[in-house]
Formats: sequence, structure tokens, C-alpha cells
Amino acid sequence: MENSSLCVPNNMKQLFTLLTASFLLFATSCRVPKIVQTIADVKKLEVNKDKFVGKPLKLLLDQIKPKIKSAIGDPDDISKNRTKIITFFFIDKKEFLRRDGMGKKPTSISVVLEPSKQKKLPLSGDNPWTKTQVKEYGDMIVLRFWVREYTEVSLRF
Repeated sequence: MENSSLCVPNNMKQLFTLLTASFLLFATSCRVPKIVQTIADVKKLEVNKDKFVGKPLKLLLDQIKPKIKSAIGDPDDISKNRTKIITFFFIDKKEFLRRDGMGKKPTSISVVLEPSKQKKLPLSGDNPWTKTQVKEYGDMIVLRFWVREYTEVSLRF
């Protein structure tokens, strides 16, 4: 005796495949583009401050397409005179030092964070910014932030 209840007609398989492909195409085409597509777009974050202040840092970082290459800060500093700030750069420390020696200040994003309940390690900028660090610091709440665009400082001798 043949078990016909387990057999699925070919047209049903084709319909299922078509619906699955359509859903995947729809889901990927509805993705909202990131606010910052290039480093030149970084100032757009300040226009959209209300989307990030009072929310986890990872929401801000998710809106930045260019790779963040380094970060400096000590979000766990207990000194009352210092705020919990992390500054993000689109260049590594070696390039930062090279430009700084020429009087060029790189584009950066400085973020003031609410103190965390868990201990956070300081960021020296020596190591590249990674997904591991996004996980470690991403839940910290953004209190405020500002963007510094690339500038050339005239050196006087």
C-alpha cells in the first residue's frame, strides 16, 4: 500500500520555493540604509541625535558603515572629574600618530556614556576595534556625543 499522505505534488514544492525566494528578496530589499555611508557623512549623526541619546551604544554604531579602526577611552574611570567617554576613529593608531605629527586631526566620534554596572576595560587605541568590543561596550547608554570632522591645523614654528 502506497502512503500518499507523505507525497507532495511538484507544483506545491515549486510554490513553496517561489514564496520563500520572494520573502527573502522582500526582506533584503526593505533594509533601511545606514545613516553614515562614508566618513564624509559622519555629521549626519548629530542631526539624528534623538535616535541615539538615551539608547545603547550599539544602536549608534550600527548606523556607521565605514569601518571603525580604533577607539580610545576609559568608560570605567571612577574619577568624579572625568566623564565616561569613548572616542572612535576611522584610522588606526599608527596613522593617527602620523597625521597628528603633520598637524592633521582625523574625523572622530566622541561618545559620553552612562556608567556601566559591569567593569569595562580602558581602550588605549593600540588594538583594532572589533565585534568583541562592540559586544562588551554596546549595552552602555549614550548620554551625548559629538563629531569632529577632519581638520588641518597650521603648525607655527
